[in-house]
Amino acid sequence: MENRTFNRTTGWIPGFLLRDAAWPDAAATGLPRFVCLSPGEFGPVAADATWTLRLGSPEQLAHAECRLCCRGARMRLGTMAAANICLGSEGVLLGRLPAGMSPTLFSVESDESGEDGDIQYVQTGGELVLLLTRPEGDGLLFALAALPVTERHLGAALVRAALEETEPAAALDAEFQTRDAALPHLERDDPAAALALEVLIGNLRPPTQRIPSRWCATPGSAGDMLDLNETLPQIFAWLKIDPAVASDLLRACIATQRPDGLLPARIDPRGILPPSTAAAWPLFALACLECFDQTRDFSLTEEITPQLREYSKALPARYQQVAGDIPCWPTADDALVPELWDERLASTDLTAILVIELGALCDLFNRVPGPGIDLSHLQAQRAQLETALTTHFWNAPERVFTDRYLTGQGGASEGGFI
Repeated sequence: MENRTFNRTTGWIPGFLLRDAAWPDAAATGLPRFVCLSPGEFGPVAADATWTLRLGSPEQLAHAECRLCCRGARMRLGTMAAANICLGSEGVLLGRLPAGMSPTLFSVESDESGEDGDIQYVQTGGELVLLLTRPEGDGLLFALAALPVTERHLGAALVRAALEETEPAAALDAEFQTRDAALPHLERDDPAAALALEVLIGNLRPPTQRIPSRWCATPGSAGDMLDLNETLPQIFAWLKIDPAVASDLLRACIATQRPDGLLPARIDPRGILPPSTAAAWPLFALACLECFDQTRDFSLTEEITPQLREYSKALPARYQQVAGDIPCWPTADDALVPELWDERLASTDLTAILVIELGALCDLFNRVPGPGIDLSHLQAQRAQLETALTTHFWNAPERVFTDRYLTGQGGASEGGFI
C-alpha cells in the first residue's frame, strides 16, 4: 500500500494547506488547520505565526519523496519507512515517524514554555501549542494541537484522545484509497491529476445558512467568497470524480439566484457583503445538462426547473441591451476577459457561449417540460445567434471569427481577430 501511493507523489509544496476537507465527508468544517512550510515543517495558518513544527533536519528532509493530500502527508527518506502525518479529531495534527525522525517544536517568541510529562508546550501570542510524543516500535507517534490559552485546561486531554482515536498510517491509506478510486483510470498515475484533485477538494466548503449544500470557495479570496465563474467549470470536473458533489455545487449556484432570474458572478455565503452586480458567465444550463446526462437524476432537474425557467427569461436580455440582436458583455466585470472589454465591442465568444447555453436550456426543457416555458422562443433566439455568428462575426477572407465594433443600431465593423 505504501509503495503504491508513491506512484502519485506530488512533491512538497510550501503554502499547501492541511484542512478538514468537506470530501468525502460533506459535514466536515472545511477549516484550514496547518500550512506546509519548508519540507517536513508545519505551522499555523495565520500570517503572523510565531511557532513551527519540524519533523527532522532540513538536510534530512530536503530530498524526501512526498504525497500531499488535504488531510495529511506521506514522506519517505531513501530506504527508511514512510513518515505519516494526518489531521485527527478537533484539528489535531498526528504523526507516525520512523526511526531517525523526531518532531521538534520551535518558537521565535514565547510567553511560557516547558514540559509536563510527555507533553511539551509553548505559549505564544495568546495561543497554547502542545506536542505529545510517544515511542512506538522503532519510531514514535506524535500529536500536536494549537488552542487559545483560555482553553488550556482542555489541551492535554485533547491530544491524548486524538492519538488514541486515529492511527496516522491507516488514516492516510484510507484517504489515498478514496482518491485513487475517484480519479479516472488513465489519470491515477499522474501526479498533476492527484494534485489537481486536492485543489478541488480543498475548495469545498460545508453548507451555510445562505447556501444549503456544499459549495466551492474561491482560492485566495478574502472570507471565502462563492465565485460562480470558478464554480461552474469545477462542476464538470466533479462529474468525473464524484457526481454527488457536482449536484451539490449546482444547488449552491441556484441558491444564489437573483430576483431578476440571473445568477450573480460572486456572493458572500456569510451574507455580510452584497452579491456582485455582474452576472455569472452563461454556463449554468450547460452544467445542469451535463450533470443530468451523467447522473440521470430526474429529481434534481425537476427540483431546479422553476429557477431554470426564470433564468431562461432573463438570459438573452442581459446581453442585448446595447445592440439588439448582437450580444455584448454589458460590463467588464461580466466579461470573459475583463481587460479586453469595450462597451461597443460585439463579442464572438459571448455569442458562441449563448448558442450553447440556449441549446442546453432547450434540451433540458424537452426532457423535463413545465408550465411557462416557451420552447419555440428559445429555439428562435438560438437560431438568431447562430445566424449572427456566420453573418456579423465570420471573416471570410481570413477564415476566422472576428469581434466587431458596433457602428450603429444593428451594424458592426471589424475588430480584433478571435
